Amino acid sequence: MKLRAPATPLITIDPYFSIWSAQDTLNAGETIHWTGKPNAITGILKTDGEEYLFMGYKEKMKKMVQTDCKITAMSTVYTFTAEQIELTLTFTSPLLLDDLKIMSRPVSYLQAEIRG
Repeated sequence: MKLRAPATPLITIDPYFSIWSAQDTLNAGETIHWTGKPNAITGILKTDGEEYLFMGYKEKMKKMVQTDCKITAMSTVYTFTAEQIELTLTFTSPLLLDDLKIMSRPVSYLQAEIRG
């Protein structure tokens, strides 16, 4: 049995500034605040003149296929494919409890790796 979180953390700075995905896939709907209100981010990969949606929602746009999602204590990692392209997104919020300087920074990181 595969467990699914009710929402997946993307950007988690503090309770007032956070963005989550409440859908089964990252491109099945808009991203939201933890209260459920829209807090939209849209991600589009353009290659060879084609555009593919990997995050958020846009009507009538080709979507990448989400093949994996892993959640750890400080990161969420998504993997997508489209045609002969693989996209890996890593959302990281460095909430290190033993380093208050790093924890107090209002920063989250997004790393994108594209293979094709």
